[in-house]
Amino acid sequence: MNKVLSDIEKPEDAFWFCNGMVARNIYELITGIEGLTDVQFVYHVNTDNNKNDFAKWVKDTLRYPELADLLYKSKKKDEHLDILRRTVNELEDAIFQ
Repeated sequence: MNKVLSDIEKPEDAFWFCNGMVARNIYELITGIEGLTDVQFVYHVNTDNNKNDFAKWVKDTLRYPELADLLYKSKKKDEHLDILRRTVNELEDAIFQ
């Protein structure tokens, strides 16, 4: 799981936010979500068609299905941020212990 904290290997696999920001790792994903307006967040996470771009990227690109499952269940910006921050803290704690 340490790889989740690192930059992705291929630049073309970066996550592109609708506001032009780009994420190459989980830290940048958090920063990018923090910078989204509510309307921009709904662009990426939409309950009408069960869309969750963040969960899809985490699953397909970061290859972290357990985290993706948690994100798929969440439909709110603050919940996404809580899940991501908690995961980062857990991964960092595991590395530095």
